[in-house]
Amino acid sequence: MRFLNSNWVEVVLATLLASLAIILDVHGGQMISVLLDLAACTAAATTAKWPRAGSAALAVILALYILIPREWGTMGEYSALIPILGTGIRGNKQLRVVISVVYLVILTAVQYHDYPERGALFLFAGLTWGVLFAACWVIGDLFSSLRRNHAASERAALAEQRLTLARDLHDTIARSITRLSLTARLARDSGNLNRPGVSGGLVRWKDHSHGTTQQVPDRTA
Repeated sequence: MRFLNSNWVEVVLATLLASLAIILDVHGGQMISVLLDLAACTAAATTAKWPRAGSAALAVILALYILIPREWGTMGEYSALIPILGTGIRGNKQLRVVISVVYLVILTAVQYHDYPERGALFLFAGLTWGVLFAACWVIGDLFSSLRRNHAASERAALAEQRLTLARDLHDTIARSITRLSLTARLARDSGNLNRPGVSGGLVRWKDHSHGTTQQVPDRTA
């Protein structure tokens, strides 16, 4: 759960995607496609710390894929899924809606350029992106719910600890004051108080401690 609460979700996913992109681009891509994929993954990773700026930079980079031939086999387009997932996990629903619409429009334009025949492949590519976006929404909402439940459990545990501490403190103070009150009473009733003023002081201490005991709120109720 700490991993979800940190800013490492986008970084880890972007690093994995960049590694996969490098492996594929080295065998069948061009240097420009490698650089573009790395730029897209880097922008996706920055959305963890700068959600708006990183998402805007990623949108610009995704738009550049329109210039890349389909034969080059790029992977950077999938970096659009990373901030959608990250914003969902953190509960930033408004930003997630905005970037989902923007990215979907851009990726649709990229597919429109890659498949000029506008046939079955174009429709399949558009449907695939829709399914991937929807999956990121569902997964993001799931982990966001887990984060909220975990935070609520931590708050409940902290409140229980504070209540237990308050009860223990109340019991300790009450026992100490009661013990002193009984000691003062026994000392007064024993008749062995030879020092002048001691008896009167103990009587006043007993009365004061008894009043204090009554004033201590009972936290165990």
